[in-house]
Amino acid sequence: TGGNAVDEHSIFEIGSVTKVWTTALAGQAVATGGLTTRPVSLYTPLGSFPHPLPGLQDAMKLATLGDLASFTAGLP
Repeated sequence: TGGNAVDEHSIFEIGSVTKVWTTALAGQAVATGGLTTRPVSLYTPLGSFPHPLPGLQDAMKLATLGDLASFTAGLP
């Protein structure tokens, strides 16, 4: 079809399909106890994410990985 032959060194763009795999693996990890649903702030110092928006630090104190993955953490 006018292109190079596909081999083990061929490069393909996978686009957004990795979001589905990541979500499925994260869900499985939560179900098996390998991923916590506790707030991210327990593992990451909030001071490393300075932001001028009011309330952002408060939102991050409560945000879980699930909130971040589903875009429901209240972040801009």
